[in-house]
Amino acid sequence: MDLNNNPFSLNTTASVGPNSFVDYRQPFHHESPPPKYFDPEILLNPLPSAKVDILKGLVEPPFGGLVCTDQDAMERQKGVLVDVVKQLAITLLKGLTLAHISLPIKIFEPRSSIQRIVDIWSFAPKFLKQAAETTDHLERLKQVIAFSLSSLYICTSQYKPFNPILGETLQGQFADGTQIYCEHTSHHPPITNFHMQPDDESYEYWGFYEFTGSMGANSLRSGLRGPNNIKFADGQHIRFKSVDFKLGGTVMGERTIEAAGHIVFEDLTNNRKAVIMFSTYKKSGFGFWSKKTETGRRDEFTGLIY
Repeated sequence: MDLNNNPFSLNTTASVGPNSFVDYRQPFHHESPPPKYFDPEILLNPLPSAKVDILKGLVEPPFGGLVCTDQDAMERQKGVLVDVVKQLAITLLKGLTLAHISLPIKIFEPRSSIQRIVDIWSFAPKFLKQAAETTDHLERLKQVIAFSLSSLYICTSQYKPFNPILGETLQGQFADGTQIYCEHTSHHPPITNFHMQPDDESYEYWGFYEFTGSMGANSLRSGLRGPNNIKFADGQHIRFKSVDFKLGGTVMGERTIEAAGHIVFEDLTNNRKAVIMFSTYKKSGFGFWSKKTETGRRDEFTGLIY
C-alpha cells in the first residue's frame, strides 16, 4: 500500500468528504490537494486495544477512579499551571473561555482533537449494531446508554490533543465498515461537526462538539458541549450530551482523572428520558483530616429511565 496515497490520510480524488459543509461537488485539483499535517504512519498507527495498554501510566486505587503514575507526563506538565493562571485573567476579561488559552507544546500528543473524539465511538460496531438489531425501543435506549459509557476509559490520556485548524476534516472507518466523517467548522468557539453511518444504513449518528474547559482551585475540567443524535431505520430518534472529564491534583495531591457531571438521554420518539449521574463520591475536610461522607467509589455511577 502506498501510504502517501492512502484515502484515509490523503484523498487524491475528492476535495472534501461527502458530508462536508463545503460543496463537495467541486473537483479535485492536483495543484491544490487537501492539506495533510501528519505523516501516514502517525495517522494510520493502530491505537491500543488492550486495557493494560490503554491505561498505561495509570493505576486504579481502592477508592476508584484513576491515578496517574506516568512521571514523564507529569514532568512535562510542570509549570503549565503558572502559564494558565497568567493568561486566565486576561482571557476571562475578554469574555473568552479556558479553551482559548495557549498551552506549551510539550504537553501535546501527536493527534488533533478531531481524531481524538473518534475514540469515544470505539464501541459503536458493538452496541449501536445491537441497538439497530432489536425492535424493542426501551432495550435500544439501554444499548445507546451502554455505547455512550463504554469508551470513557479510553479517553483518559494525560496528554492534550492539538486544536484542529478551521476546515480540518477526518474521514475513516471502523473494522465493520462503519463510515466516519468529521469537520472542524468553527475556530472560536472550537466546534467539530461529525457524521457516522454503517454500510447497511441501519442507523445514522450525527451532531457537533464544542470543546470547553474550566479551572478549579486544584483541578481542570473539560467537556464536549453539543448534541449526539442517533436515528434508527424505523425512525426512533435518541439524543444525548457527553460527560465531562475532571483532572484533579493540578496543584497538590495525587493526579487523578474521572468522569464528572451527568448525562441526559432523550428518546424523542417515545417520550422517555434517562439520566446517568457521575461523581457521587464525596469527601469533607482537607488533606489528612478528610473523611468520606458518602459510600461508594469515584468510578461508580447511578441512573434511571423514566
